[in-house]
Amino acid sequence: MRFNIIMAKTRSERTSKKRAYTSPGGDSRIEYHKRKNAKILCGNCKEELMGVPRRMKKKSKTQKAPNRPYAGNFCSSCSRKLIKEKILNEYGVDDKK
Repeated sequence: MRFNIIMAKTRSERTSKKRAYTSPGGDSRIEYHKRKNAKILCGNCKEELMGVPRRMKKKSKTQKAPNRPYAGNFCSSCSRKLIKEKILNEYGVDDKK
């Protein structure tokens, strides 16, 4: 009686994209590719953030996001609106024009 041993897949085998190919010897094999990181989106308008890289693992802290308030979370236009609202609420100025 023959038994097939089922090996547990490694994390990279489970999470990566698979592509079947034929080797030069003629046998079919599976090639594993890393998945691309998702686009980083604005928390307010869901637009793609400019100046924020997808692969941040090997980047230094200064290269990960622009140097402004709410960088990496909101796009420049949404962060500008948020800062204006915060200042107007802080000083109690009504913005009625």
